Amino acid sequence: MSTPSRSGTRHWSRRVLSVLASILAFVVMVVVSVMAVLEVPPYLGGPPMPNGGPSISNLGILAFFVAFLLEISIFWRRTRPWVLWGMGAGIALVLQLDPLLMFLGMSELIARRPARQRRIAAIGAGVVGVIVLIRNALTDGTWVPLPTVDQPTRIAFDVVAMVIGYAGTFMLGWLRRSRRELESADAHLEQAQQHVAGLTDELARQSERERLAREIHDALAHRLSLVSLHSGALEEVARAGDGRVTEAAHVVRDNAHRSLEDLRDLVGALRDPHRAGPVTEPAQIPLHGMANVAEVIDSTIAAGVQVNAFVMLSDPEQAGALLNRAVFRIVQEALTNVVKHAPGSSVGLDLRAAPGSGVLLRIRNPLTGAPSGLPGSGSGLIGMQERVAALDGQITVGPTADGWFEVSVQLPWAAVDDPATPGPAS
Repeated sequence: MSTPSRSGTRHWSRRVLSVLASILAFVVMVVVSVMAVLEVPPYLGGPPMPNGGPSISNLGILAFFVAFLLEISIFWRRTRPWVLWGMGAGIALVLQLDPLLMFLGMSELIARRPARQRRIAAIGAGVVGVIVLIRNALTDGTWVPLPTVDQPTRIAFDVVAMVIGYAGTFMLGWLRRSRRELESADAHLEQAQQHVAGLTDELARQSERERLAREIHDALAHRLSLVSLHSGALEEVARAGDGRVTEAAHVVRDNAHRSLEDLRDLVGALRDPHRAGPVTEPAQIPLHGMANVAEVIDSTIAAGVQVNAFVMLSDPEQAGALLNRAVFRIVQEALTNVVKHAPGSSVGLDLRAAPGSGVLLRIRNPLTGAPSGLPGSGSGLIGMQERVAALDGQITVGPTADGWFEVSVQLPWAAVDDPATPGPAS
């Protein structure tokens, strides 16, 4: 990306080069005008020069002086190219001198103006050039700069000079236009790259926010559901004077304490000042894995849900962090949904994981049972689907034909430090 100082230096360098080019073009036009005056018979015939050279009449001097003044307009070629073109055409057609100023105006128009103006300038300059050639061919007389050159040779020289002048200035304008378009394209590309970089950063931040939101939901939803459920139970048994009040209060206090710990860890991850860019697994977030599934099962049983679990894990420590976390969170969310929507029911849980076969998980509960009244946002189901998609797995959630609600998950094995392991889902 260009800095302001470099841009300013480049701007002044171009202005200096532009002024030098205008001065050079002006000098060339003056010299060519002098030679052109010597080629026009009406401009000759004044007092002979001391060295015997051709003399210029007063009319020739006047024509040269007018052309000199008109050629000063070359210094406004960038802002007034049509003025150059018109004055150059006047010099060629009225003063009968060279059309170089018109060609330079055409070059500027080709370099800077729209297609319609470019076509008009190029075609018009070509027509004027042809008229000048025809006029010179029909003019009899001796070519003063080289008196020994015959008429056909002079005409051929005029044609070659006209073609070179026209083609040269045309190509110069076209090359300058191509360069300007390339620079403009580069500038737009740089702006687009900056815009894309900004969008990439924003998407990375959004991805991180969504990931942390999913972690917060999955980490706290289970425990807070248990807190709410046991609070209701505590209220009921307290009214009845039941001795289970102490046990229920202990469960509520324990889950509330764990929820606060989880929240503190997650907030710590959000406030980490040393993290640059998206983080796949912040160290502050506790890494729960397959080996911790028993904790979720125990807390679900404590909530009054009968869990019939079959868990067979082979080398779970060899699984990657993303796979470990995904299995734990999916089990946690599925059992949380049972506590929310089917309290008191029985749940069948079948979890098998091995490096060779991957992870197979099935959680089933009957569709009967009274709901607990706890609200559901649907974020848990979305979180499960995103975790499975991040690992290129498959998930099926919904009622079955035999009256059960089932969560079925298949995940490929992703080992620790496996380069093929997908990144976290956003």
